[in-house]
Amino acid sequence: MNFKVRAVLVWKIVHIGGSCILGLGAIFAGAYLAERYNLPFFHSWALAHATFFVLYPIYCVLFFLLLGPILRRVASPSYRVKAEPHLLSGSVLSVVLSSIGFLILPFAIAGVIIGHIVRRRCKNDFNLKGSGVAMIGLIVGYGSIAMWLSAGAMILLAIIKYGG
Repeated sequence: MNFKVRAVLVWKIVHIGGSCILGLGAIFAGAYLAERYNLPFFHSWALAHATFFVLYPIYCVLFFLLLGPILRRVASPSYRVKAEPHLLSGSVLSVVLSSIGFLILPFAIAGVIIGHIVRRRCKNDFNLKGSGVAMIGLIVGYGSIAMWLSAGAMILLAIIKYGG
């Protein structure tokens, strides 16, 4: 394990441990005060709310102010690995919806819209892949819509010729 990754994990463990100690400390302090001074309003429900809504946010702010600069230095860009281009899930969704569009028309329309969105995102960001898969979704989607339009035209012609 990389030293920098290990340092970030250690700080996260310290943060989680500190917040748990703070919460348990507030509950035990409230129980002690309730027992010692006979304070009925210091029951566990009130203590839990006080811990989560008052003490824990204060702890998080202090943690961010005191340890935040250290974590930002550890996770600086010089230690980061460049991300490889990844496939947008919308491109696969476009193909799936367009394929279902042969049975249900609104799915074909949704597949075409998502395909265009994915193509635009891939064109603007070079770290994204999926433009080709989205193109397949567009072709299938437009084919589905064309099939529905031709089926609608045939039904309309049959109604005109035989129904009227």
